[in-house]
Amino acid sequence: MINTTTEALTSTSNSQVPPSSLTDSPTFVMPGQTLHAEPWSADQPLPEAFLNLPSHIYQKDSNWIPEQQAYIQQLFSTQNPFFQAGQAWLGVLPNASRLAGFYHPQQVIDGKPTAYFGFWETTEQLNANQALFEQLETWAKAQGATQLLGPINFSTFGRYRLRLSHFDTTYFPSEPWNPDYYPSLLTQLGFRPHTTYHSKFTHQLEFNAQRNEQLRSKLDQRLTPRFQLSTLDSECLHLLQDKLYPLVEHTFSHNLAYTSINPQLFKSHILQPLANRLCPYSSWLATDKKRGDVVGFVVCTPDYGPILSQGYQHQHPDRQPLTQQQLNYYQHTPLLKKPTCLIKTTGVLPSHQHRGIAAWLCLTAAHAIRQRYQGMGAALIRDDNDSAKLASLLCDGPDCETHQYGLFCKPLNPYQISPA
Repeated sequence: MINTTTEALTSTSNSQVPPSSLTDSPTFVMPGQTLHAEPWSADQPLPEAFLNLPSHIYQKDSNWIPEQQAYIQQLFSTQNPFFQAGQAWLGVLPNASRLAGFYHPQQVIDGKPTAYFGFWETTEQLNANQALFEQLETWAKAQGATQLLGPINFSTFGRYRLRLSHFDTTYFPSEPWNPDYYPSLLTQLGFRPHTTYHSKFTHQLEFNAQRNEQLRSKLDQRLTPRFQLSTLDSECLHLLQDKLYPLVEHTFSHNLAYTSINPQLFKSHILQPLANRLCPYSSWLATDKKRGDVVGFVVCTPDYGPILSQGYQHQHPDRQPLTQQQLNYYQHTPLLKKPTCLIKTTGVLPSHQHRGIAAWLCLTAAHAIRQRYQGMGAALIRDDNDSAKLASLLCDGPDCETHQYGLFCKPLNPYQISPA
């Protein structure tokens, strides 16, 4: 197992690690520009050009949720357990493009040793990306990888996927966000779509309500004799943390590119931030009445994107900018003018699947959402997953909006050592 976390690795210090100068490392020269590209050592600070590029790319984008530079620096430091066995590579062309690569000997996708690319941000300059990806591919092949997959920031416990549609809307934290020219650039670089995902949104919450309430009632009658539903709030989350860890492992272990996280990090860096921002009225647990075991869960959170966005910060210069790690349901939900609730994660133990428990949980969540929110979303679903049917059940209607995302893959030719 690969014990790592990226988005889960929250900053525990307000101190900013000073960024390094591009002149501190070996460089490759392009006409008029300096290309920094090398294997990454986790005991050094990130180049300033790497950290500052997103602000340049998204400077006019009011929907953009700014990166937290101290947090990004921490991910690339020895504090990230990925570096206990994994290796990274870093490249940046100032004001043009940045790229990172990740390899772990246990990263095997479709039976092939795989390197990931991530933290990719770029202008539309094809030649800049050709230069960076060429360097990354050479490094990845030297590690033993036979394909390159991404975008994945360290692992799928962090941010991953590329946005493929709806580039003019707001987005929720953890939803992929990028300019509309990114997919075309990857295609020109030799990448092809590997796996596709989507999210669905609706604001006509009563459109499917009658049908879904009838279905929820039938599931209540069928499942209540053996199972019990109870709301999942922060207190409950802490009390059940030991039981939730194996449930999460069992639920997601067969997902594409799944990366395990050790129990201690799961509790401290996944559950704690989640406990603060989840919706305690629409998140639910399913337990076996006889055994007392947790057999399923659904986690819902408000869409905090509108109050994290760059535009919101510009409109409220008197307020301290928020970060995702600071979010608190009771403190920050009242700031949302038209709150939307996201059904973020649903899981059922394999031994209890195909009984309707997932549908029961989601329909119960939707019932609660209709009482408190103006919109609902089913978030980040793999297109070929059974949960896609649930998303349609909950959100399909005249105003349904479907955002699309994807992972891209490129085969790598075998690495060859040049003769002396």
